[in-house]
Amino acid sequence: MNLFKKIKSAAGLEVFDKGLRGGLFLQKDNLCSLERGASLSLSEEILKTSFKTENILDPDGFKDAVKKILGTCHFKGGRLGVSLPHATVKLRLHSFQELPGDIRESNELVKWTATRNLAVSPHDIKISWSPMGKDGQGRHVLLVAMISKSVLTQYRKEIQSIGAIPVGFGPTALNRFNFYASALPMDGSFLYLEVSKWVVTLAGFKQGSPLFFKTFRKGFLYGGIDRQTHDVSLMLDHCLMNCAEIQFSRIFLVFQGGKIVNIQTLLREKSFSHLTILNPLDFINPGTDFADNKKVGLFTASAATALAQI
Repeated sequence: MNLFKKIKSAAGLEVFDKGLRGGLFLQKDNLCSLERGASLSLSEEILKTSFKTENILDPDGFKDAVKKILGTCHFKGGRLGVSLPHATVKLRLHSFQELPGDIRESNELVKWTATRNLAVSPHDIKISWSPMGKDGQGRHVLLVAMISKSVLTQYRKEIQSIGAIPVGFGPTALNRFNFYASALPMDGSFLYLEVSKWVVTLAGFKQGSPLFFKTFRKGFLYGGIDRQTHDVSLMLDHCLMNCAEIQFSRIFLVFQGGKIVNIQTLLREKSFSHLTILNPLDFINPGTDFADNKKVGLFTASAATALAQI
């Protein structure tokens, strides 16, 4: 009999378009708690997220902000999971009829395919990819993440210089999805929709395999950040058109900004008969040193990239 349950701790840092957010997380058995967390806004003179150009414009200002976040979290050094925003890491679904047996040849094929429409040299891009099963036509479905090597090097260098060992560097949209993935079914067809303060993510699945995965900044589609309902409507229409042969009746919603009633009304109008709202408090508990329940949902990307290191 094990009378002493093992408690593991890990720290995560999320870089978002307007600043930084980080937390210290504890995991005991299957329970996760946010013990300490902090956020800081940064000006564009310090941080300007981008795919092609350097993100950190003021290294000293950036490092000072990271130190403040980690100091609040009582970070003692070691591995630090890092999550990067949509503007910095591109995430795409790609399908292949065949993949070479050699992993190096597969990497070259995936990199060439994923970068051919990005107007950048494949040699300047670092990719990582995960197999997601096969689609209805028997093709291999891969979820591919891409980041500029120079941008990745810059983040790694500045974070290492303050005594941390940065790991992960995954896209925030995927980290947030992974945080809630345990609540999603492995059978049937469904949509996953996340509406956060600045970004919207929409994914479609059939029998656990992704058919659609898109992330975009709010206001990008309709020209104003206050028009999130129109953005979501356009993206839903785009998804349903691309997956016309699939009947999506279930949708799982993560909502962190704006008026949820508008999104709920929109989903009813589009005939989604089964709506499940995912509450972050069902997945992560505020610890004794973090008392603001309303802000727990902001730390899901930090939690996912931190706990992936345990």
